Amino acid sequence: MYISHFTAGKNTQIWIDKTGSVLRPGIDQLPGTNLDFSLVQNGVLFKDDKYNVTVQMPDTPLIYRGNLGYAKVKLCPHNPDQNNNTGLWSWLMNNFWETNFKASLGGWHSFEYSVYWENKKVSPHETFKKMEALNTGLISFRKK
Repeated sequence: MYISHFTAGKNTQIWIDKTGSVLRPGIDQLPGTNLDFSLVQNGVLFKDDKYNVTVQMPDTPLIYRGNLGYAKVKLCPHNPDQNNNTGLWSWLMNNFWETNFKASLGGWHSFEYSVYWENKKVSPHETFKKMEALNTGLISFRKK
């Protein structure tokens, strides 16, 4: 699923959460690490000065940045000003590497996405806390 059509305005930055850390791919990540693929805990935040657009992806934690054409894996440059506003895809299933499973994926699959929009200034950390709460859902117990 192509999710880069979501934007928060002209100066949109992409934010992700990786195991409790909130970062901007291509800007806050370590130089020399994989720039194409990232795992996300709860989803993606498109943030501008005024707006937040979140795409929650509880079922698809792998995202891919860039074009879908064949190319070598890109590594994060030592340039902290690297533009992180590239094409962004939700990578539904791992059919890129044929390691311990077949690269062909058949059968019935269901994926859930939620899109939220806010027009107030909220920090990325607060936004990802909300996303985590919404992705967790409601847990209930029946008392006999």
